[in-house]
Amino acid sequence: MSVIEIFETKRRNTALRVNGFEYRRHRPLTNGNLSWRCLKVSCSATLKTDSEMTKIIERAGSHNHKSQNTVLSDDNANSPVSCNVSLDEDTTTTPLKMSSLELRDEGVITPQNTALSDNNANSPISFDVSLVVDTTDTTSKMPSLGLRDMGVNTPTIRTIRPNDETQSIREVELLQQRDDLIAYSRDLNNEIDQLKAVTQSQSDELNEMIRALQDENRVLSERVALMSTSIEALEADNQTLRNEKIVDANEIDKWRASHDELFIKLTTFSNDRSESSGPKSGRRKDNKSPRMRPKLPDNRCEALDVAAVECESDSLPPNITVHHYADSQGRNVAREFMKKCNLNFTSFVKPGAKFRDVVPDRLADFGSKDVLVGIQAGSNDVSKNEAKDVLTALRRSLRIYTELMS
Repeated sequence: MSVIEIFETKRRNTALRVNGFEYRRHRPLTNGNLSWRCLKVSCSATLKTDSEMTKIIERAGSHNHKSQNTVLSDDNANSPVSCNVSLDEDTTTTPLKMSSLELRDEGVITPQNTALSDNNANSPISFDVSLVVDTTDTTSKMPSLGLRDMGVNTPTIRTIRPNDETQSIREVELLQQRDDLIAYSRDLNNEIDQLKAVTQSQSDELNEMIRALQDENRVLSERVALMSTSIEALEADNQTLRNEKIVDANEIDKWRASHDELFIKLTTFSNDRSESSGPKSGRRKDNKSPRMRPKLPDNRCEALDVAAVECESDSLPPNITVHHYADSQGRNVAREFMKKCNLNFTSFVKPGAKFRDVVPDRLADFGSKDVLVGIQAGSNDVSKNEAKDVLTALRRSLRIYTELMS
């Protein structure tokens, strides 16, 4: 009859020992029974028990190894064991007769393995044991008794567990995998620490570059602000210079106009002389060659005769001469014309003349070398303040006359 011993593994799992072979719980069956498998990884031996683990129902497979040696472990001293024990009538005699416990010769248990530690030597030991007492008077069996704290003289039965040094291959593999995972995790942590250090260093460098760029940007902004102020000041100075230049240009134009103005010298004849000289006597143009005429400074006019004054400019074409005929009021028109007309200009002024007097009187002086002739109506017929309008009309007349001559 096979004896079933129940014990716990290091992982606190329930296990069985049958005939020296150890089984671990495999899986529950649908009918309520339990399936057990050999603790050796390479062994395929199995067995089935009832749900109370008291009866072996079926065995399958064979063991490919020897049975484990059972040694008594101090760690398993407090684990309960179920067995059937027969006691003689005299319970003080030894040895005990165990009717249902199969004894095996698996080696001598040394006192070193069975001795308790000094700290636990005098402590009472609690255990549960099911006993069946055989007496000489009756064949009935005593019911199972749960005995606790039986005293020092009470014999103790300790649970037999597998040796701590005996481990299954599966447990060794799991431990190896655990160690590998620990080493791999340690390596990963080291790599992560290195990456953190590199990242922190790069982050510090980037922050330093950002700070340097911010400082440079601030300096450039200050320079731009200073340059903007300078640009604004320069623009204001430039505007001031432009205004001054415009004012100077106007002053220069005025100065040039005042110095380029042709002064007309007028000779007033008395009415008696004009009447005695006749309509064609006096006030004639000097027909001397221009080369023979002395030049006055600042392009001023020279007096040709008592009645006529000719004004010329060195920069003007010598073959174009404008003849202007007017009365004493025509001098204003002559001045305006000389400011704005770039031509040789000759003005003949007759004080008190009217249009009917000027036209027949002065056409006789028009020579073949002259190109243009302008006749202003008697200025006594025109207001003094309308000199510019008269000049405009004169220019228009000169343009029409030029087109006709061409």
